Amino acid sequence: MDYMKMTIEDVIAWCQANGQVAWLKAKAQETREFKVDIALEKLPPNWTLGQRLEVFIKVDKPKMCVNIPSNLVSWKNNQPFVLAVVNGKITERPVKLGIRSQNKVEIVSGLQAGDKIVMQPQKNLDYVNRRIKR
Repeated sequence: MDYMKMTIEDVIAWCQANGQVAWLKAKAQETREFKVDIALEKLPPNWTLGQRLEVFIKVDKPKMCVNIPSNLVSWKNNQPFVLAVVNGKITERPVKLGIRSQNKVEIVSGLQAGDKIVMQPQKNLDYVNRRIKR
């Protein structure tokens, strides 16, 4: 077995261990590598504490979606929104977030491709519901 190309299913079948994620580093590196500690219920044979393993996670093919820089998302009452320009006015538009990376976020609903949004929302919150010049 090529240990460098094992999937999670392969790992489970190979080591037959049960456990749970005990710690996950909050941000991925540019390589999309995550540091994770797994708390195993029982240590498999021939394993030692602190042993490293490379795991590849299979995900669905990405779908076409709207994604924006994460700093363009604002929050109010624990709900995400963006400042959008609608009929010449700055408007708070609620959005539903999807997959997030270090600097981008998928917008599942609330925005469509081509919608105009405010690029510096924190500087423009005072201008909500005001007309803007084009």
